[in-house]
Amino acid sequence: MARNIGENEESPERELYAENQPEGVAEDDSADAVLAQYRADREPEQKQKKPMKRGAKVAITVAACVAIVAGVLTFLYFDSERSLAADEEIAIRDNGTIYQGVSALDADLSGLTLEEARPVLQQAAEDKLNNGSISYTVGEEEYTLGREELGAAADVETALSAAILYGRQGSFAERMEQITAAEQNGAQIDLPITYDEQKILQALEASKGDMDVEPADAAVEMTKVSDEESKITDMEITFTDHVVGYGVDRQRLAADIYAAVSAGNFETIAAHREEVLPAITSESIQSTYAEIGAFSTSYASSAQGRRFNIWKMSDIINGVKVEPGETWSINEEAGPRTYNLGWQGAPGISDGEYKEEAGGGICQVSSTLYNAVLRAELEIVERKHHSWPLDYIDGGLDATISTGAPDFKFKNNYDVPIYIIARADGEDARTVEVAIYGPARTDGYTIDFRSESTGSWGGGGTVEVPDPTMAAGTTRQIIQAHPGRSFDVYKQWKDASGNVVREELYYKDVYDPKPAKVAVGTAAAAPVVPVEEAPAPVVEQPAPVEEPPAPVVEQPPVTPDPAV
Repeated sequence: MARNIGENEESPERELYAENQPEGVAEDDSADAVLAQYRADREPEQKQKKPMKRGAKVAITVAACVAIVAGVLTFLYFDSERSLAADEEIAIRDNGTIYQGVSALDADLSGLTLEEARPVLQQAAEDKLNNGSISYTVGEEEYTLGREELGAAADVETALSAAILYGRQGSFAERMEQITAAEQNGAQIDLPITYDEQKILQALEASKGDMDVEPADAAVEMTKVSDEESKITDMEITFTDHVVGYGVDRQRLAADIYAAVSAGNFETIAAHREEVLPAITSESIQSTYAEIGAFSTSYASSAQGRRFNIWKMSDIINGVKVEPGETWSINEEAGPRTYNLGWQGAPGISDGEYKEEAGGGICQVSSTLYNAVLRAELEIVERKHHSWPLDYIDGGLDATISTGAPDFKFKNNYDVPIYIIARADGEDARTVEVAIYGPARTDGYTIDFRSESTGSWGGGGTVEVPDPTMAAGTTRQIIQAHPGRSFDVYKQWKDASGNVVREELYYKDVYDPKPAKVAVGTAAAAPVVPVEEAPAPVVEQPAPVEEPPAPVVEQPPVTPDPAV
């Protein structure tokens, strides 16, 4: 706590003089004379001089010479810089007190020793640091960094050292001026506060998700229309707008914040943002995406189960997105075809013959997709034709699939995603169309394919398949014979009017001949058991019934007529 200077205590001026007393000068006389002179120099008013006699003038002249000499000696001593010796500074730190009016961070340290002042200043520093924060804005959002994020630290010991040494270094005049100024107006000791630019940067990095706006590409938006009852699947295609992103230069922002707080400036700082454009803009996607390949087939004569399976497979692949470089499999997309998974029974080719199976008929979807993929010029990875050409598509342009294998796979060899669009109507039109949406061609051409039969051979003969469920000597046609067939598949380039401007052989397809298959009964004939004729049934005649005699009716006696 502050200490008052009493009548018996030395004043700061006398303490200063005691520290700087000239050798060979009496303390009382010299101190009083010097202090009187020091204070007289600061008196604003001048005393009026009276006319003096000749003797007095001589005395004054002598006194003036003495005073000048004394003044020069005093100036040389009292105005010279004074540095504390090491032992003197230690003594002051151990036993000295802080001069009246000295404070730091508005905490009054007057009359306190170092040990007494330390907790006072530490608490003031804590309050200062805890209340010290700076805000920065990113667009419309405002964020704040506090003590921890700024890495703020107060150098209390440096401030304490400055406080205890205040008024104790420099020339006598400088020290007196400091002490007087502190007593009259107060002296504020600066408390050094440091900040950590690396911690500021770390705090900014931690809030990356909050400050940055990630750009979003414009995209193709698919809205599927699906109805199992009417066996319809369709797709509405629109485009979503892109979103411009913003990125904050955190290195630059950290440096700006560090420079501001280090200079004691805690005004809000606006972060510099840079626009980050998406890779695909709304304008580019609408000019980029188009239908680049499409094909359709009909299944007008198909039964209910086959029509359902075609609808189900079309609905599964409708809206599929294939990323650049991705290889897509229709088997992986559809999964196993089983009755438990909702597939219906329909004829399908298995082991060289038609068999009723779950998912029968879906090869029409895979073949339709294959033709769309060819026209989109995507890379074919895996494809296999059927055992023989089919009636719903030209030979050489079909693609068979089955659970497990065979499979149909293709790779997206473009640098943007492509989309599979399937449209099927299993009740009215009974058609399936598959289209590929991707980057539009820039040469003005469309791609088409055609196949041409180049040969037919074999197919004769019959393969008999024993059937123990049929009686010996009976037969049943399993499959008719299919001759071998060969096809050339041509790729065509067509102009806007549909004219073929270029054509080249793309590949050859060969279907091996397949003989007829006939089931032959092998079961033994049932033995003939003779049937004996049953005797004619004997019909018993009923016994004759005798008629009873007629009843005797007594006649009344006859009375003769009386005579007249």
